[in-house]
Amino acid sequence: MRQKQIFKYLVALLIFFTLSSTQAYAEPSSWSQTSIETGKSLELIPNELLSNYQTFITREEFAEMVVRLYERLSGETVKLTIQNPFIDTTNSEILKAYQIGIISGTSATQFSPNASITREQIAVMFYKCLKIAMPSVISGPYTVNFTDSATIASYATEAVGYMNHEGILNGTGGNNVSPKGNATREQAMVLVTNTYSKFEGENTPKIELKPSEISKQVSPAVVYIETFDANGDLLGTGSGMNVEANGKIFTNFHVIEGASKITVKFVEGKSYEVVALYAYDADRDVAVLKINGTGLPTVVFGNSASLENGEEILTIGSPIGLENTISDGLISNRSRTLEGQNYLQISAPISPGSSGGALVNLYGEVVGITSAQFVSGQNLNLAIPINEVKRFQSTNLNMSLGAFSKLKIEKRIDYDNGDYYIGEVVGGVPQGKGTLYYAIGDKYVGDFYDGLKEGDGIYYWANGERYEGEFYYDYMHGDGKYYYTDGVVFKGGWYYDEVIENQMIPAPYVKAVSNSEIEIGWADNGMGWYYRVYYAFSKDGPWYYFEDSNGDVGNLIWQGQYSANLYDIDPGSTIYIVVSSYIFDIESEDSKMIQITLPK
Repeated sequence: MRQKQIFKYLVALLIFFTLSSTQAYAEPSSWSQTSIETGKSLELIPNELLSNYQTFITREEFAEMVVRLYERLSGETVKLTIQNPFIDTTNSEILKAYQIGIISGTSATQFSPNASITREQIAVMFYKCLKIAMPSVISGPYTVNFTDSATIASYATEAVGYMNHEGILNGTGGNNVSPKGNATREQAMVLVTNTYSKFEGENTPKIELKPSEISKQVSPAVVYIETFDANGDLLGTGSGMNVEANGKIFTNFHVIEGASKITVKFVEGKSYEVVALYAYDADRDVAVLKINGTGLPTVVFGNSASLENGEEILTIGSPIGLENTISDGLISNRSRTLEGQNYLQISAPISPGSSGGALVNLYGEVVGITSAQFVSGQNLNLAIPINEVKRFQSTNLNMSLGAFSKLKIEKRIDYDNGDYYIGEVVGGVPQGKGTLYYAIGDKYVGDFYDGLKEGDGIYYWANGERYEGEFYYDYMHGDGKYYYTDGVVFKGGWYYDEVIENQMIPAPYVKAVSNSEIEIGWADNGMGWYYRVYYAFSKDGPWYYFEDSNGDVGNLIWQGQYSANLYDIDPGSTIYIVVSSYIFDIESEDSKMIQITLPK
């Protein structure tokens, strides 16, 4: 009986502890209540997180809060424009944070939304958020002086140092910062609220500037870019803008595509050689270059989402090599979608060489990267919204130019007629390996050169037929095979899409004229325009060819029973002969080899 009473007591005690524990998790600790209430009133904290305050916060939950922090500090409502790269989440707040560069995945396709987040990871997200939303508040470098500083990941050292310097991320006791430790929901909520409270007053009212004032403020940070190939020959020129004092240059990807060497020149005259790439995105047409400098002038990023149709803007760049040219215009359309990408349509004139330059509002803030023009129209030009490239500010591939110049970049090109291309691109057109999809259902897979089908490839017709062989200047041209749907295969030559029908292999014959001369002939089937005659004194060669009266190989014509002769041969020699026919620049297969032995 006593055992049963003890058992009942233990059960009751366990139930009590379970209920007490659940109750404790349901309410925030007393030390955090004021900050959490403030965060709620500022809408920094999603309602879904207002429970289980002592559980560890996940990557997904923190991403949702840090996006709200960014929007409050920057005054920008993030508009989602990118495609989802992750297979384990569709949360739009995560994608917004990824788009603006605050977070990254745990791999190229994984975000791990339910994983716990460490203190050093939180510091990095805060640091990136502030660096993008309010770059003026970060001057760095920042160091850490904790007992466990050596355990901080290298990518997080400056972020932890900065957040500690600002009094937001403090130690955990014993002069330790515990970078690998996890944070609870309530700890993360307090950090978000305190970060906002610390920096909310940093954004001072904006004052419109005169064009001359904008030029004076922005032009020193806009650079002239020259690119060179592996031989040192000039490939092209463009523009760019510096965003960090030690040298981080934003430009268009197409400005540097294929370059083995890149130089940037500031308006004051000093030039730097690019030492690496921080980031690139061929589809978004953005590249971020690394130079080694100190105390360099920088631009300030604005908020492209706040632009309005009709708003005045300026462009600063180097059109056709004219360095640091400033032009004015309007936002013609704040959201123009072309080939699946979002652009700002502007009326400010830009020309080749302007690519990568600065699109500036009247507050002297960069709101876009000048990118392209409509050749067939006047003052119809495009710029990439700056909000869509801010995320590259925190990327560091540290890729050498040698490695970059060898990259095989695959891009998609959409054409007005509904056709589209996916593959390697050079200078904005297909070049290398790729696939061209036709709106009518046909498809070509193979080599391209300067935008045209050229080299080896396969053309598939929608009806099931296909051609495998050589192409030239967008035509079937050279040797190839044509496969019909009924199983028939035609092998032969093509000349600019025209089949060279019934090209026959010649049937040669030979006779000795003397002990040192032979005559060679072949049956004329009317299917060869010209012929080539090859001879050797051994079956294994080397082989020699007959020349015409001009000394050219081939171009021998049928002249009757015998059309070629070979003389001054050593008596008693054995000569081996083959003949081929030749139409346009297409040569048939070699004939059967024949031989003759001269008398001594």
